[in-house]
Amino acid sequence: MKQRQLVLALVLFFILSFGAVFTACSTETPEPSAEEIAAQKAEEEKKAAMAPFVGIWEAKSINDPDQGEIVESVYPTARDTYKAIYGYDFAEDGTGLFIRLGAQKPFTWSVDADGKLTIALAGNAGSYTATVDSSTDQMTIEGSDGSKAVLTQVASFDELADDYMSKPF
Repeated sequence: MKQRQLVLALVLFFILSFGAVFTACSTETPEPSAEEIAAQKAEEEKKAAMAPFVGIWEAKSINDPDQGEIVESVYPTARDTYKAIYGYDFAEDGTGLFIRLGAQKPFTWSVDADGKLTIALAGNAGSYTATVDSSTDQMTIEGSDGSKAVLTQVASFDELADDYMSKPF
């Protein structure tokens, strides 16, 4: 009688164990909710809108109400003299670094639905708006202080990543 109870208990134990294993190993995954799908789509659209701006953009010409104007023909001489650039380094995560002939200032940036870029320099250093003319591959940045710069992209994110990955440690 005890053997029968023991066998019955073991059979019941194995049935429950296999049921738990099969349930745990099920390949069924829950479907994402409508909110999760919408959030993922919004994130993908945001990345797509930001993609054309990611990389390093260097000035072709600069017009600063306080500092004067550096025209396109003079900028290379100024860059070579100061051994520094005037440019913007836009990262994928919406952060960046403004480089002004040696001085550097971090910033955040975003792109609206119309493709207009907004840059907010750290602290109270001002804000800028920018647009890219795809026919010339030039970015025009206008500052709240009246400054204006025309830039060209000197390195895209992909080029920077490839360059970084190709260098040995």
